[in-house]
Amino acid sequence: MSLPFFVLAGVWAVGGFQRSGEETSPGPVLLFLFLYLVFFVLNGLYHLTFGTVQGKLIRPTRRGNLLRLSTFGGSIPAVLMAWWLLSRWLRLPDGGFGYTFAFTGACFFISGLFVFVLFEPADGIEKALLPKRDSLRTLVAAIREDANLRRLVTVAALFGTTLIIFPHYQALAREELGLSCVHLMVWVITQNASVGLLSLLVGPLADCKGNRLTLQLLLFGSAIAPAYAIALPSVRGGEHVFWLVYVLLATIPMALRVLVNYTLEICEPEEHARYLSTVWLGLAIPFFASPLVGWLADVAGFQAVFLSTVCLVVLGGLLSLGLTEPRHAASPDDAEAAEAADLSAE
Repeated sequence: MSLPFFVLAGVWAVGGFQRSGEETSPGPVLLFLFLYLVFFVLNGLYHLTFGTVQGKLIRPTRRGNLLRLSTFGGSIPAVLMAWWLLSRWLRLPDGGFGYTFAFTGACFFISGLFVFVLFEPADGIEKALLPKRDSLRTLVAAIREDANLRRLVTVAALFGTTLIIFPHYQALAREELGLSCVHLMVWVITQNASVGLLSLLVGPLADCKGNRLTLQLLLFGSAIAPAYAIALPSVRGGEHVFWLVYVLLATIPMALRVLVNYTLEICEPEEHARYLSTVWLGLAIPFFASPLVGWLADVAGFQAVFLSTVCLVVLGGLLSLGLTEPRHAASPDDAEAAEAADLSAE
């Protein structure tokens, strides 16, 4: 994931993305979109592999603790770096995006180095590489045979609509409220701090009450941000409280993490990768409608796009009420064995 950002930084450094008057040549635009695509393909693979490794190393009732520690711990340097660096870079004539891209790429690269120090015990599973046709067949079979997985994929697809409107929050702030990229630093700090603080509640709740209930609360909570955002243009002084949108948006990354944790619980360990990839495929479905969403925002306005998102996310939340709770199926012997294994590992 570091490579696209390093390329962006290099192209920006030589003026490849600078406008000539009011015209922008299609080459840099296509390059940017291609790198955007590459990054999110790699990002999807990252989430898949992270979830699989997490499923192997961390037992279900401790994954919320991992979420709390990693998210809250990660939000602190993110906030400090945004306040220290973005406050300077965004005031540069070119917006300082070259520095931002380079710094982001360096952070991804360094985090990748830490993966080498993870200890991954052997799982005893034989080589499981399948031909492409067989992999697709097993994926379809899992959806066909597991009603709970079908419902979860549908919930993920509906929730995915919140992800494709994410860039439109900045567009709404710019076009409807007259805000500029200078405010980006405040928004970044606000969201990172909010995600960190929210993780202090979400992690323990997931371990204590289960990932299903936690996911349901986060799904309904994620419908608040778009509803709040479209109300601001009609409120006097709405531009002064737009930053609160990014407090509410903290539910989205938390919901993604809990969605992964719930998926890991509803299948056997050898099915973790297949189930995760199936759910992430559901999340990706709304992205095919991204051009339509941009066109709708231009034609019908942000209100139509954001209200539609609210309705779809609430529908996903209602469907999630029918998901099963995997912890109800765990026997006392299973719980005791997991506890013994955890104590042994400690």
